[in-house]
Amino acid sequence: MGCNKSGENSNEMDVECLEEDEPFVLREPGHSNDGTSYTTPDIKHFDDEDDPEDDRKLFCFPATVYIRNFKGHKTGPSIGKVFVNCDNPEEVMCSVWNYCESYVRREAVFEPVIGGDANKYTVHWHANDTPDQEDMDKFITFQAKASKRTYKPSQLLEKPEKMQKFLNKDVNVFVHVYSESVASSNMYDILRTQLLKPEERDRAGAATNQSIWSLADELKATYESSYRSSDINWSVWASFLLTKDTFEREELKTRGPPHHLIHLFQTVPSGPEKLLVNTRKDLCIAQNVNRGFKEQLDNLKNDLELLMSNANTMHIRLSALCAMQATNESLLADVSGSVAASEDGYGRELAEEVVDAADIDHM
Repeated sequence: MGCNKSGENSNEMDVECLEEDEPFVLREPGHSNDGTSYTTPDIKHFDDEDDPEDDRKLFCFPATVYIRNFKGHKTGPSIGKVFVNCDNPEEVMCSVWNYCESYVRREAVFEPVIGGDANKYTVHWHANDTPDQEDMDKFITFQAKASKRTYKPSQLLEKPEKMQKFLNKDVNVFVHVYSESVASSNMYDILRTQLLKPEERDRAGAATNQSIWSLADELKATYESSYRSSDINWSVWASFLLTKDTFEREELKTRGPPHHLIHLFQTVPSGPEKLLVNTRKDLCIAQNVNRGFKEQLDNLKNDLELLMSNANTMHIRLSALCAMQATNESLLADVSGSVAASEDGYGRELAEEVVDAADIDHM
């Protein structure tokens, strides 16, 4: 993608060029090209009704602020919009720097590898670990949105009339997180590899188990007095942090477990009041559990009472049946005695008529 190059003696710079090998990708607002997220502060937008034209000062323009990871970066997110309304250029620069300062990390210094490829560098941090407004030229660039021309803060301070041309016009402010010394996406990749994410990586680009365990031990040592969890959950937190760059990681480590992982950690009481509150919660839970047992016991007791009632009924019925059987047995015995076999008169008459015959067969 072509662009216009500014002359060596010109105080104005044309819009930065997009790297030829970098495709344009539409990113979700609030996320950078490498997935880094940024927090957007609340901005009070200018309202014509609240600020009539009479109250506008010499330098008055709306500025949209964008994050840039390297020079020519076109997909960095917008972090907000601020309305500049100042009497002099110094106030403009001060207000813009105060707004952008929290997004400036640290200046990266590149040195070519001696005897190596022209695209190979070694990179280290600048000695100044906290950039201030004097370093504004290294990190901040203004762009007139309509003309696409860019200006360094020093150029606008030197010739304030250029900034007066911004009056009531939209202006872009580019914040180069690691300074404009990161001149290409290739240099940004080198910066990420050597400084932002220097941990050992596997073939897929993920942090090695050793890096995860080491950071998990560090997190556990820092927060074990405040949180309790299993070792695997500490490792999950460490894995999440290792996806961030060095600066964001250090900032996130001070905030405790992230929102999407907080449910994996149990807070540890650290004072009498918290201990009392947690004890009350534990007692409430124990009472609920105990009530659950009581309900089951009541059900079992009711079942047992019903069973005993049924058994008593069965015992009564069994006793009645036993008594009835004994009565019947006695009745039958009496009846059996009254109907015993006996010889009547006719039988005796027949017996008398029977005479003995002589046994002639065995004589």
